[in-house]
This record gives sequence, structure tokens and C-alpha cells, in this order.
Amino acid sequence: MALALSAWLASSCSEEPPAIDSAVIAGNGFSAQVRQGVGPISIVVTGKGMQYVESAWLEDIPVTVRTGVPDGGVTVDAVIPHGTMPGDRDLTLNLKDNRPILTQARVVEVTTIRATPQGDDMTGRGTPEHPYRSLTRALGLSATGDEVELGAGTYDLVAGERWPAGSGSSYMNPNVPDGVIVTGAGSAVTALDGTGLLVNAAGLVFIGGGSVEGMTLRNLHRGLVVQRGLVNATDVTVTGCTGGEGVAAYGSATVRLTSVGVTGCLSGVHTLGSSLLNVTNSNFTGNGVGLEMDESSRGVIQASGCSGNTGAGVVVATRGDVTLDGMTVDQNGQAGVASSSGVYVTSTPNQLRLRGGTISRNRGAGLYLLGGILDFATTTVTNNRLDGVTLDGASQARLDRAQVTVNDGDGVRVTNAAATSLEVVASTVRSNKGSGITVFAGTASVRSSNVDSNGVHGVRVLGQGGLSLPWDPVLDAQASIISVAQPTNWCLSDERAISALSAVSVVHASLQGTITPSGLVAGPMDAAPRYRIVNPGNQISFLFQ
Repeated sequence: MALALSAWLASSCSEEPPAIDSAVIAGNGFSAQVRQGVGPISIVVTGKGMQYVESAWLEDIPVTVRTGVPDGGVTVDAVIPHGTMPGDRDLTLNLKDNRPILTQARVVEVTTIRATPQGDDMTGRGTPEHPYRSLTRALGLSATGDEVELGAGTYDLVAGERWPAGSGSSYMNPNVPDGVIVTGAGSAVTALDGTGLLVNAAGLVFIGGGSVEGMTLRNLHRGLVVQRGLVNATDVTVTGCTGGEGVAAYGSATVRLTSVGVTGCLSGVHTLGSSLLNVTNSNFTGNGVGLEMDESSRGVIQASGCSGNTGAGVVVATRGDVTLDGMTVDQNGQAGVASSSGVYVTSTPNQLRLRGGTISRNRGAGLYLLGGILDFATTTVTNNRLDGVTLDGASQARLDRAQVTVNDGDGVRVTNAAATSLEVVASTVRSNKGSGITVFAGTASVRSSNVDSNGVHGVRVLGQGGLSLPWDPVLDAQASIISVAQPTNWCLSDERAISALSAVSVVHASLQGTITPSGLVAGPMDAAPRYRIVNPGNQISFLFQ
């Protein structure tokens, strides 16, 4: 026993300290880089004391240890799954009998899946050191949780790209798997180019959720197609679509666009089904239509622009809620028709809200509604070739702190298509070439507003239209001021219309005096009126026919 113990002590004293000489990924060309989702790898570790290795760690990546390799080292096997967080991993070895723990830094570097114009689809490994050449190859090896990263340059048919072919919501081979991020070096330097395509095809077709950032898609039938899931797009430009949409959303998809620009497409953005659209700081210019929402889709568009489109800036053909917040809708349309308006509502949206934007210089009306409910606040509508706002079938409309000025038609016109309930509150309707407000049907309430300096009438009520001018000194900052440019246009020619007016709303001290045979209202104004009607001749500026 004593002899055995002495032999063990002598052996222990002469043992060299364990150490790692090298740790190399087998078959990886002496590179530590491996892409996300590469699968099984083997790390060959050589050094002193490797025969004592019991277990190993590669941080968050599970490993197993194989011993007995020819050079006396060990092999550490690991699997790099899809969605692995990019970054360096240190290798740690645990040795028997309380020997020191050994650590080798940066043995494995997990990278995004990389493609560049300098890469090679045959010999590349999808890493920064050995990238692929095409987006097609990179996406084909990606899965949920991966990021495909493109370097600066052009990705086209010549470089080996194969774009998804199809139309509508049907694409035979969507190229972006669910949950994959596609990132370029910036929209100014990374381009997906469809030049030479002989069939309808799109640049990126998302089968589920994901995101795209920092690239331009050009010369494709469509740019981005989202079939379902949540997709974010940031710093993306789409240009030159050959008859399709820059961005198309279907089904239950949710699409968020930030700093996105679309030009030269049939539609900048087109939403269908029950899809949800959120847009911020984006621009849709020089398309057939800037933004089109159909079926039951809904959305919020903020601080964005629709300008210079050949049709309407925004087409709302959906039954869902739509909010346009801080939008600029400018110089859209080619002719003086409804479909060339800034905002053209062709359906019956549950609610259309406009907040704090400008709708200007459109060849049609600023805003033309064939149906739905309009909530219109702190928005300017100016210099449009037809009316500022045309309500041609809308059930309700409220203008709150709006500015409707210098339009070639009426400021606000309610047609006889529906008995629209119009409320104008704390707004200015001024200097329009037609009348300030014209009402053919329904009821109009003008409260605490200025309707002045319009070319024909201040407020014109015809047919079955009705008008009220309420004023509450507690609730309202001022009474309404209504005037016109030409006193000869101020007349009341139909007692029935007066009755209709009174039936809609009791206007208290409204039209004092008598109706003369000529139709003029004569007599003094109320000494303390609940509203004021102001013009040079102190006449009443309403026309009833």
C-alpha cells in the first residue's frame, strides 16, 4: 500500500499542468465562424491533460465530448440551431479529480446568414468570411429566428436570384420563412433588382411574420407581399413595379412601415382581407394610387405623404377603421373627377379619422366620400380643383377645428345622395370659389365657426336640407360668423325651407324680422344674438331653394 501511494505521488508531481493548445472547428477552414442554423459541428481540441476531460460547455449551446482521438485530444460536438443568437462563444472543459478548469476564448462565432456580391453560392458558408452570393441561397437555408444579412450591391437574375412567381395572394414559392429578418446595408446601397423577368414576380414574399430593413426593391411586379403574421419594414424603397403594388397585405397580416418609400407602382400600398396597416414617416409618390385599403382591412397612417399619384392619393374602399394622422396629401389626380381626389372614399368605412394633416392641390376634391362616417379634426384642406370636402353619401361628418380654404368649388358640399348629418365646429371655411357650405340633404350644424369671403354663398341650403346655428356661451369660444362676398346673393326664397330649418334645431333668436315678397329678411338683428351673421350690408347670408 505504501509503495502504491508513493508511486501515485511521484506521478502526480511529474504531471504537466493541463492546457489547451488549439480548438478548431473541423472542416471549417480554420475559421471560427458558423452561420445560424448550420447544424452539427465538431470542435477538435488538442493540448495537455485532455485524457482527463469529463465534460464541456459552449455557453448556451449544448455539447457532448468524444475522447480517444488519435492525437490524444478530445472532440466536442455541438449543434447550432436556427435562431441562435449571433456572437462569440467560449469553450470550457471540466477535468477529473479537481484538476483546473480550462477555457478557450472565442472558439465559435455564430453569425447571421450572410450574402454579398463577392460571395459564392457553391463554396460559401453564409458567414462574413465566406458569404453566399445570392439572397435566394441565403433565404433557402434560413428558418425561424434567423437573420439574413445582405451586403451593399445588386442582387438580380444574373447573380443567381430566383424571385417568387405568382399573382394576388397566391405565390407558389414564398421566399421568406416565418420569423426571418432580412437586412440590407441601407436602401441607398443594397438593391433587389427584377430586371429581365418574363413573369409576374415579387421581391420578398413573407409566408408569416418577419421583417425587412435597409434595401431597395426595383423593377419587380410587386415589392413586398405579406400573407399573414406581423411584418416590419424599415428604410425600404420600392420603385418601378411593373403593374403591381409596392406593398401588398392579405388575410390577417399586420404590416408596419417606417421610413418606406414607394414610387412608380400601380399602388404604393394595397391592403385586403382583414389585414392591419401601420405607417410612419413614409411616402408614396408617383404611383397610380398612393395608398389603397380594401375589404375589411384597417390601419393608422402617421406623419406620411401621398403626393403626385396619377389617381387618388388615398383610396378607402374598406369597411374597417382608418386613421390618417398628420398626413400630407398633395397634387394627386389628373382630371377634375372624384377619383382624382386627395382622399377618395368609395365604401362605407366604420370610421374615417383625419387628424392634423394637409390635403392640397389635388385635381379632384380634397376629400370625397361616397359613404361612411367622417371624423375630421385640425386638418387643412386647400387649393383643390373641386370642393374642399364633398359628402356624396356619407352618413355622418364632423369638422372640428378644420381649415377649408381657397378650393375651386364649395368649401363643403353635401349632395342629395344621403341625409348626411354634418357638424362644423370651431372651423374656418373661407375664400372658396363656390359657397362656403352647400347642403342638398340632411342637416348641417355650424357652431363657433367662420364661414366668410366665399365666392357665392356663405351657407347654401337647398331641397330637403336643414341648418342650425347653435351657440352656447359656456361651451363655445365664439358665435359663428357667416358672410359672403356679394350681397345680391343673400336671400330667403322659400318659407318651407325656413320651417325645415326650425324643425331641425330651435335657433332661438335666429332670423328676426319678416320675410318680404322679394324674399329678403328685413328687420333688426337680436340685440344679444346667440350667433352673429356679419357682412357689409348686415344681410342674412343664407340661400334656401
